[in-house]
Amino acid sequence: MSTERRRAAETERRRKERELDRIFARIFTGRDGEIALAWLGSVTFGRVLGPEASTEALRHLEGQRYIVQTIMERVTRGRQPAD
Repeated sequence: MSTERRRAAETERRRKERELDRIFARIFTGRDGEIALAWLGSVTFGRVLGPEASTEALRHLEGQRYIVQTIMERVTRGRQPAD
């Protein structure tokens, strides 16, 4: 792949990522969006499993936390002004 094609592909990838960030920001805008994000955070980051928790349960919760953190990061980036 030529340098020019790689640059074009990277530019397109960044454009798509930026648009996805904006979509997440729109979805979680306003009071309802803030309530939804707060709830997602409370049921993931605010949840603690006891010492009897299985590795499967721990991994499941960690996966949930990863997804919620990803959503929150996209919302934050999507709310920033365009470059």
